[in-house]
Amino acid sequence: MNNHIHENGNGIIVSKKGECHILCNDVHSNHAPGIMLKQEGRAIMRHNKVHNGNWGIVAKESSYCEIRDNECYANRHSGICISTTCSPIIANNLIHHERRGIVVTGKLSRKPERGDQQSCEGVATIENNDLYQNSRSAISVKNGGNPIIQNNKIHDGKWGIVVQKRGLGVIRSNFIFKNSRPGIGIKTQGNPQILHNKIYHGGAMGLLCMDNGAGLIKNNEFSHNKHSAITIKTGGKPLVIGNRIHHEKRGLDITEGGDGVIEDNDIYQFAKTAVAIKCGGRPQVRNNTIHYGRQGVTVYEKGRGTVEGNDFSGIAQDSWMVNKGNTSFRDNSKVIVDSKTGKVVREPLDPVTFDSPKVGAPDSPVSDLVGHGIHEPERPKASVEDTGPAEDVCDSDSDDSEPD
Repeated sequence: MNNHIHENGNGIIVSKKGECHILCNDVHSNHAPGIMLKQEGRAIMRHNKVHNGNWGIVAKESSYCEIRDNECYANRHSGICISTTCSPIIANNLIHHERRGIVVTGKLSRKPERGDQQSCEGVATIENNDLYQNSRSAISVKNGGNPIIQNNKIHDGKWGIVVQKRGLGVIRSNFIFKNSRPGIGIKTQGNPQILHNKIYHGGAMGLLCMDNGAGLIKNNEFSHNKHSAITIKTGGKPLVIGNRIHHEKRGLDITEGGDGVIEDNDIYQFAKTAVAIKCGGRPQVRNNTIHYGRQGVTVYEKGRGTVEGNDFSGIAQDSWMVNKGNTSFRDNSKVIVDSKTGKVVREPLDPVTFDSPKVGAPDSPVSDLVGHGIHEPERPKASVEDTGPAEDVCDSDSDDSEPD
């Protein structure tokens, strides 16, 4: 403990079933990992500073470690890199100014063969960490990695959490905010469970699911993201269930062959559209509550899918549902309160259909809606002529790339 370890190959190596406590050291400027565990090595690491090397802490080959109360920063590749043949606990650390904060990788880096399972031997637990100002992603999960990521603060970076290349995991109860790209990205057959998170004030989408990504997105809260709460594209097919989505430019944007189920969500206070289906998007949108915004569900050219059993209220005139594509609408309702009896009344609602797109007045800014309470809000002005998009609906508002 209390050592100054610097300018070596590896800083500290624990291997071949060795065991130790690594406490209160300053480990920096090493060419290989500052701390390396392998070959069933075991270590408890606390109160270390690991910085300015190529890698901070690396654990692999069935090693075990507890990484608590450390600070990792300014390493070239990552602060902490875990092979999920390990089952480490990573808790209460400060991880910042890294290329990637934490990388969790499984055994599927090679091309999968018949009989391979999309699972791994170890489960990393990543909890109560503060990850910020990381230049690519705060947490990257890939190649079958299967961590539990909970109760972390992930903010002021580029991407928040990226799950890709058949990555798994449970992502729950995190605060993800002020990242310049999506707070959570699901790509290339990633399939996580995303539960009870708050994702807000992002510079792009709250969550992006693309390139055949999937997953369960349930009981989260999205608000004040620049582009949309959730964007689904290029074969993405998540289950989006029971989320609270509000004060967004768009609630959900399903485009470029995006798919999935959008069910039982509460979507309100949106400046443009609650659900936009366009450019070959084909979701099932059912049993959602959509209220107080400019347009309810809008289908642009080549949009497909099903919109059924949704309740609408407080939508700008004639913009409850607009169909310019080939989507099936059925059993949707306009919800009003009878002024005499005070009872809630549901009236059947059919979409407005156009033979060709109409482009009307410019879209109202997000600030037109932000700040009004859900009860008796000031509604944005709109007419039938406003229901067309003011931009090329197939253009992407952000750069989706997250390098490997």
